[in-house]
Amino acid sequence: MKKLPLGSRARFDNSLPTKVWFSAKDATRILHRLLCGTEKRVPQGKVPVVYRSRESFVTPVTQDPAFTWLGWNTMLINMSGMTLLTDPVLSRRASPTGLWGPSRLHDAPCSVHDLPKIDVVLISHDHYDHLDRATVRALNSADTAFVVPLGIGRILKRWGITESRIHELQWWEDITIGSVTLTATPARHYSGRGLADRYASLWAGWSIAGPTHRLFFGGDTGYFSGFTEIARRLGHFDASLLPIGAYSRYWKDVHLSPEQAVRAHMDLQGGVLIPMHYATFNLALHDWDEPLIRCLNAAAQHEVRVLCPPPGRTVNLSDCTHNAVWWSN
Repeated sequence: MKKLPLGSRARFDNSLPTKVWFSAKDATRILHRLLCGTEKRVPQGKVPVVYRSRESFVTPVTQDPAFTWLGWNTMLINMSGMTLLTDPVLSRRASPTGLWGPSRLHDAPCSVHDLPKIDVVLISHDHYDHLDRATVRALNSADTAFVVPLGIGRILKRWGITESRIHELQWWEDITIGSVTLTATPARHYSGRGLADRYASLWAGWSIAGPTHRLFFGGDTGYFSGFTEIARRLGHFDASLLPIGAYSRYWKDVHLSPEQAVRAHMDLQGGVLIPMHYATFNLALHDWDEPLIRCLNAAAQHEVRVLCPPPGRTVNLSDCTHNAVWWSN
């Protein structure tokens, strides 16, 4: 970071003007909606989680990448003989403490100790719902690499992760680990785990390229022309894992709406769209299942294939024709 032309205080920024803060008047309106709004932000019944043990995670026999959605932005990916874990959050709360803060709307399909051996932990940015201290510390293994945007290494080192296993990348930098090449790509978001460290680390999406398949993990982002540039520079993607929830007019610059996620998927020349960032934490002013319903409607209009398994179920790209409507009950 010291090599970057950022002056004495490192600060990262988006490639175009992006509204992150909102006014006191907007904050009052948001608080009123949170307390008095009529949205069904919590499921009325029990979400059908597929619970997993360590023994149930086996290496797929198919050549397709395999995906196990563990909730929000946490996805276990088996690809080219490698096992990757994105934005690991398996704690009950996305919060600095286990006593208060947003609580999960459904159980985690497994504990961090039930996971198979993780080759790479891939992190998009440092917000609490994407980077969880307890989960990361439990993943601290001599065989696990942590690939993160520039600036997050200082957090991981503070949590006890060995510096040699931390790989910090700027946008468009890449690293090859085992059989996959990981490239940090631009995103439209922001960072900060408190008020004093806003913009102190970078945020990113990720291209995950193996010998036969290429995936895109969008992390957290608003819509921007960068998706077209990513496809131009890195090629088409067999699947794009994109956030579809926590949107509203107050966060329109930094979160995708479901319709924008479909548009971004098309910009990326993606094959199958795999939605993320919904139905796990109550962090927005919409019904808990609205993002997925709107995403499927928009995808149908553009003939986009969508793969949306319930939490804990392992699927591969050939499973995309038989999604169960698990959220409807």
